[in-house]
Amino acid sequence: FLFTFRGKNNRRGVRNGLATMGAQHQNDTDVYVEVFGKHGGEPRLNISYEELMTETHFAAAPRGDALFSYRFSEIFSFGAIPVVFADGWMYPF
Repeated sequence: FLFTFRGKNNRRGVRNGLATMGAQHQNDTDVYVEVFGKHGGEPRLNISYEELMTETHFAAAPRGDALFSYRFSEIFSFGAIPVVFADGWMYPF
């Protein structure tokens, strides 16, 4: 995949935007974006998060509730490039 995101919608503008993007690209083979409701849901693709991340080049790292998101480091650990969506964010290094 060229770009991925799989996660919950915390009702922040960025994740709502990612959900819209996912709907627009749901038939693409190079973009996979899936935003679940508060209680989760079933993924469109039947692959684990780990498999998804090892097959992506760029992954969304939207800000969560704090000034840092573990997703940033997680994306690096899978060998992908994080795409940060946040203002006033604190980078881990």
